[in-house]
Amino acid sequence: MPTASMNLSEITCSLRRFLDTLLPQAPGAFETTRALSPEEMTRLLSWLMRAGQCLHCVSPDHRLAHEREITEYRKEIQRLHAVLPSIHSALLKERSRLESQRERLSRAGEWMRVSRQTL
Repeated sequence: MPTASMNLSEITCSLRRFLDTLLPQAPGAFETTRALSPEEMTRLLSWLMRAGQCLHCVSPDHRLAHEREITEYRKEIQRLHAVLPSIHSALLKERSRLESQRERLSRAGEWMRVSRQTL
């Protein structure tokens, strides 16, 4: 089943490139310094769903033929698993920052409303 293997290889390559750009260059580093964008999250989830479909299509009779691709995919999934706490932390920090900005804008809006009443 070459198409499953080819698709899984493409997904693995995309996932590897994504993680390489997300993570610092230090060997063994598993902390990202930024939150993922909605587009990046969508892309990541799409790759994972497609990989699941590819793996589901590989019959037990052909599993050995695809073992190398599956092993490479597994390595990237392990890297992703290691970085997920850092992604979660970055998203929480971004959420906090956005909530602070929203509160600041709300206070500024209230100040403007009160200022207009005074004039």
